[in-house]
Order: sequence, then C-alpha cells, then structure tokens
Amino acid sequence: MESTARKGATAAGGEVVDHGRQSSEQRQSGGAPRKPTQELVQRKKAEYDELKRLLKERVEKINANRGNLPEFVVRGSSIVQLGHIELHLEFDQLFPNPTEFVLVLKVGVPDNKKPMFGSAPPPVKHKLQPALSDDLSSIEWVDKVGSLLRFTSAGLVEFALDLLTDYYRRQTRN
Repeated sequence: MESTARKGATAAGGEVVDHGRQSSEQRQSGGAPRKPTQELVQRKKAEYDELKRLLKERVEKINANRGNLPEFVVRGSSIVQLGHIELHLEFDQLFPNPTEFVLVLKVGVPDNKKPMFGSAPPPVKHKLQPALSDDLSSIEWVDKVGSLLRFTSAGLVEFALDLLTDYYRRQTRN
C-alpha cells in the first residue's frame, strides 16, 4: 500500500483518501475530487461534440463555394449527405471498458437508395478512438486498425468530407 504520509489515511472501504491541498477544480466543484478516468471520459465526449460542430461549420463553408457538386446536407448531428451518398459518424462506448469509445466513419449508399437489382458499392469504413495527444494537452482521433493515422478534430472533418466527396465522384462517374 502507498505511504500514508504522502497520500493520507485509508478510508474504511480501503480507498486511499488524499488530505493534501485541494486543486482549484476541486474547490470549484464543492471539494469533491474528480477521478482522472471520469475527466478523460468527459474530455472524449466533449471532443466528439466539438467534432460535430466543426463538421457542420465546414459543410456550411463548402456549400458556399461547392462548384459542380450538389449541396452537402447535414441531417441530425451525425449524418452528412452528398447526392445519394451519406457519411455517418457513429460514436459509441465500448462494452468491456466504459471509459473507451470508438468512432466509426462510414461512407456509402444508404439502404433505401441501393439499387433493386445488382449491388451497391461497398461502404468505406474507418474506426478511430479518441486518445490523449502525445503532450497530453488535447484529444486526437487515432485509427483503431493501426495504420498510424492521427487527427485533430479539424483534420478529421477534412478527412471525412474528402472521403465523402471522393466516394460520390467515383459513384457518379460509373
């Protein structure tokens, strides 16, 4: 067990209690200490909210100067449509570890728009996880498959919209 001189006394339930100075965050929250895992979960959720905000802003800017592309349409907070092609953002907690999340980017033809005969092209999927940056100051999106892709939220928005645009162009060319 850790030294009680450094960490304080052990509570009846076996939990180590820190009787040292309170941080400004603890004073603002009424003295209740925040667990690092809870704080990290909140940061990951906040970064996903930031990602959705940046996506909506970027779509508005692109629509102002879209050239020969159809209008990008934001449906809800996690779907962007370009013509008959959709980009879905699915952000879910992983079952075995509630502090871990996965973000799935999926670009493809929605089920209700698939051809009656023949088959639609396969969707493109990327699984990413929010993780602390190397300097621990921010959250980055890391490719779960291990292709070493790392994105800020702004970079991920560009990547996702490029995927959508490229997929749309390939499908309309055929």
